[in-house]
Amino acid sequence: MWIIFITQCLSSLWPNCQILFNFSAKIPCEYPVLPEDFPINRDLGPAKSPLNIPIIMHWLKKYERDCPNRHNDVEFLRQGILHGFSLATRDDLKPYEFENNLSARVRPKEVWALLAKEVGNGRMAGPYFQTSPIDQQRYNPLGMAPKPHNRWRLVEDLSRFDDEGLSINSCVADKDKKVKYTEFNEIIEKIAQLPAGALIFKMDVRDAFKILRLHSSMFRLTGIKFGQWVMINKVLPFGGSVCCQIFERFSSFLNWIYCKVTNYDLIFHYLDDYMSAASPAPSEQAHHLMQKIRDISDSIGVPMHPDKCEGPCTNLTFLGHGVDTVKQEVYAPMDKVQKALHGISLLLSRDKVKVQLVMSTVGLLSFLTRAISPGRPFLHRTYKSIRGKKKSQFCYLNKETKKDLLAWKQFLKFYNGTSYMIQDDGTQGRSFMLYSDACTSHGAAVWSGKFQEFVYIKWPDSVINGVDNNGKKISTCLLELIPVVYAFFVPKWGAHFRNRMVTVFCDNKSTCFVLSKMSSKVSAISAWLRPLALRLMFLNVKLIPHFVPSSSQLADSLSRGRFDIFYSQIGPGQKQIQAYPHGLPPLESLTKN
Repeated sequence: MWIIFITQCLSSLWPNCQILFNFSAKIPCEYPVLPEDFPINRDLGPAKSPLNIPIIMHWLKKYERDCPNRHNDVEFLRQGILHGFSLATRDDLKPYEFENNLSARVRPKEVWALLAKEVGNGRMAGPYFQTSPIDQQRYNPLGMAPKPHNRWRLVEDLSRFDDEGLSINSCVADKDKKVKYTEFNEIIEKIAQLPAGALIFKMDVRDAFKILRLHSSMFRLTGIKFGQWVMINKVLPFGGSVCCQIFERFSSFLNWIYCKVTNYDLIFHYLDDYMSAASPAPSEQAHHLMQKIRDISDSIGVPMHPDKCEGPCTNLTFLGHGVDTVKQEVYAPMDKVQKALHGISLLLSRDKVKVQLVMSTVGLLSFLTRAISPGRPFLHRTYKSIRGKKKSQFCYLNKETKKDLLAWKQFLKFYNGTSYMIQDDGTQGRSFMLYSDACTSHGAAVWSGKFQEFVYIKWPDSVINGVDNNGKKISTCLLELIPVVYAFFVPKWGAHFRNRMVTVFCDNKSTCFVLSKMSSKVSAISAWLRPLALRLMFLNVKLIPHFVPSSSQLADSLSRGRFDIFYSQIGPGQKQIQAYPHGLPPLESLTKN
């Protein structure tokens, strides 16, 4: 009976094993027969592009005139749109033929359908039988990436190494890969400034990378081979490390055109995704704005995907997060929250972990920071632990990195997927201002003029000496940081700070720097930053440190214990209150090294 059961299990698993390990010749790993209706386009000239080049050149002149600091971008876009863009890699990469990825080999019909679409639209040249008409052709491996609604995206794997240990992507300079995207939380902050119920809409550029052409000198590097048939890609490949930067520069230019023509600044983009918001009254404003953007896109030849245009409305999903302007809330998918928690638990339970697990967990947490921006500092050390490593390798997570992951776990256990939009009355956090100062020989203090209250911290005698147990001077940066941390553990203040921006004025540059990064290489400083960052996550607060050359006289008087001077300057109405620093290191630990 057991033999029958095992036989049935193996027979059910065998087809999947055949595909995974390529055991059987009955399951094709290539599809050598070219479909009869496959289009033919053997033109090795520039790819077809929907862009209206004369109009774009006209707008580029205005872009350079209005934004002189963008001169390099203007020239880059002008040359690229006229003559084609470069992959910014080495010219002397040798010809090489890679085996296609398994994801493409087991889905031949889907691959042929996608290749036929590219060739038919003039974005690929081919098909050619067995060999390319271009000398020294390099054939990149094809892969298939899943898309929503059971669809697939064709990917060219430009990171695969040849027998010399080189790939197209590995030979691209870091400066050509670096991309600065618009922060999701910055978009939400702008929307939060509008009245509740603001109308929002989103639009998506169709076939984004494919509307930008490659320079003909790149064709030697963009060959692909499926079965016995060769095609040559003539547009930006999905898989090139330089392509995101190229399209982001083009997209920023496009965003500028929209703002210029509509005379409206609240238009945002994230690569090929665009979003805008307008006041709920009159409602026609948002509809008119959306139609205007459509008209501009049509005039310059940038196709917008009709199925991905949504709104105007008060609730939609943008970059994977729900946005509700009536409730003033942002929603993160709970399935990703649970996956992140599971990944963190696995990482905390092991000393030696696979890089792929760290990458997937950090990717999920990075996604969640779009709604939980104060949590971003907890990712820095984890990123560093896998920098320069391959997915198949292993890495060690040190104690500080695990403490950061533990902070994430503490927060996500109570997180219900909903974050309120951080509110601002237009003063950029100046409605809630804190003044802090520390004096080595006395103590530290933080004062709020809005509440007419202050917190005073008296240093223990061991700290007043100014040196730790090893005779080293206690960091001034650390001493100046402590009153700021205490401020967010005052219950009354914390209740008012919730979902707000708070500005902290401090006369120590180092302290302002670590507050802006919310991270430090010094473990003693990290021990105080970590509970502060976690507190900011729970309160959903954006902290804005502001350096002042000279300390506030009021905070300075308090830190030195000169309450008489403080009251004489500000009046007797000020009240000293108590912070409840649960979870903070004891002050006596400042002398421990």
